[in-house]
Amino acid sequence: MQDYEKTFEYLNVIIPESSLDSIITNIISKIGIITYKQINKRIAFNIYREPSLNSNLDPKIQLNQLTLSQLRATTALNISKEKVVNVLLKTKTNDEINKLYKLKIKEKYRKQWEFLLDNKDYIEPLDYQWFFKNNLSTKIVYK
Repeated sequence: MQDYEKTFEYLNVIIPESSLDSIITNIISKIGIITYKQINKRIAFNIYREPSLNSNLDPKIQLNQLTLSQLRATTALNISKEKVVNVLLKTKTNDEINKLYKLKIKEKYRKQWEFLLDNKDYIEPLDYQWFFKNNLSTKIVYK
């Protein structure tokens, strides 16, 4: 969680409802908790606790998560990744870097996210990650 805390504004953990009592003391209060349980053949999710805004972001770690081509597209500099990161750290505020990071991540995963949105009524909740990665027709997978 410490690595995620340096990168993302909001953090959630998803845990079995049956494990909540034994795990909750190990999850800091700013992290959201989503529980799940099986009801018949379906999985039901419940938001036990909403996450709070994380103020421990590390702009350098966010920038290093991006590819060199993503970084160069923001600066038009044809220099190494390390140098581009250093330029951005000197010329942008932490808030600007966070906005840039979110924009680039959204661009990178837009196609997969749109696929999930278009097919959400046909995908079982526990399969979201698999379909996000594979973007295959639900008709092929759920025969």
